[in-house]
Amino acid sequence: MNIAFTTIGCPKNEVDTDTMRAALVSAGHTVTDDTDAADLVVVNTCAFIRTATETSIETILDLLDSENTAGHTGEDERSTRLRQVVVTGCMVNRYGDDLAAEIPEVAAFVPIADEASIVSVVAELDEGGQPAVSPAAIPEAACEGTTRTVDAPYTYVKIADGCDRSCSYCTIPGIRGPYRSRPADDIVSEVGALAERGVREFILIAQDTGRYGCDLPAGTPDATLPDLLRRLDGIPGVQRLRIMYLQPEGLTDRLLDCMAGLQHVVPYLDIPLQHSERRILRLMHRVGDGDEYARLIAHARECVPGLVVRTTLIAGFPSETADEFAALLDWVRRVDFDYVGVFAYSPEDGTVAATLPGQLSDELRNSRAQQLRDAADRLGWERAAQSIGDTVSVLIEGYDAEEGCALGRTPHAAPEIDGIVRLQGDPSDYVVGQTVDVRIIDTILYDAFGEAL
Repeated sequence: MNIAFTTIGCPKNEVDTDTMRAALVSAGHTVTDDTDAADLVVVNTCAFIRTATETSIETILDLLDSENTAGHTGEDERSTRLRQVVVTGCMVNRYGDDLAAEIPEVAAFVPIADEASIVSVVAELDEGGQPAVSPAAIPEAACEGTTRTVDAPYTYVKIADGCDRSCSYCTIPGIRGPYRSRPADDIVSEVGALAERGVREFILIAQDTGRYGCDLPAGTPDATLPDLLRRLDGIPGVQRLRIMYLQPEGLTDRLLDCMAGLQHVVPYLDIPLQHSERRILRLMHRVGDGDEYARLIAHARECVPGLVVRTTLIAGFPSETADEFAALLDWVRRVDFDYVGVFAYSPEDGTVAATLPGQLSDELRNSRAQQLRDAADRLGWERAAQSIGDTVSVLIEGYDAEEGCALGRTPHAAPEIDGIVRLQGDPSDYVVGQTVDVRIIDTILYDAFGEAL
């Protein structure tokens, strides 16, 4: 079959899509970026917050509505039939059988635990039968291992899945289950295979990367994040290792020593702190407070020269007062983060936070989120402007023919969420995956313009 994928949500979903895509290609199917030309579209959904669920549903309905006008042509009998839609991912886990009742036109709903059976699901649909999703049909290794379809010089590597935390606003533990670390040997094998194929930057992700190995049997070798980093740092071809989604408890001196001492671990941390005020953090079922977090980040910056810090914050949590929000704004300015992601609080069914008194209006939540976003951006743009004149290493990721420039990233920026660097020149001047020394000559917001040295 000719199969297209549409992915909604976080990088963990992107990894899941990539492993499903690789399994289907290995089984003899072809993959296309054109959903109109596909026999089947796999929609990998997100249901972390209400807006993500709405986006997932709208995407599915748009694909189903377009079936009647998606005319396929050709002599092959298969090319004349209507496109089929398969739905996978977090929304299936969260809403289960309700989805099948609400959207019966979908050919199959595949929970996360059964995504390793995607080859069997598609095979049955290809024969015209009804899918029988069985997690035992295809071993999980068929979708996890080293078989990936990465076509960029960077990729996400999922080192664990699930979460054991009980944050009062979060649906992830119910969707993805308890924390489960991947064996270090599997991760090393995957990174080694991808490095041989030209991938240069590896972004380690989990719901909580700092807890890597906590669930592995006692005595398991390389069962901590620093141990894993040391092994990955020595793999030929690896140029950058980036840590994302590290909860504050995971920011240990041992990890900071690794970041400062290992050659390929970039000085970048993504730490979702969510708020600064102790009362709100306790309602979130989280530890610490703004002062503790500020000291932690200051210590990390002392230990790791040039450290860049990204965080995520929630505005408008239930019962958040005007004074507490003002304190959050002041704290963000004081800590001076490099990048801040901001969410307006979303009351999610089944969470403790959705039942708390003092729920704020949508208008107030969105207004506070925008104020926080604006304050953080002003600081981030100022920090970005301070890089003018610096010489940095840029990983070339592509070429924009319309703008006539190459596109790349410094070690201080994660893909898709932070800034990019534009370099003038012809396509022949640059090779995707190449690392170039660049002088920053100008910035606009978080993006920069540079000249290759």
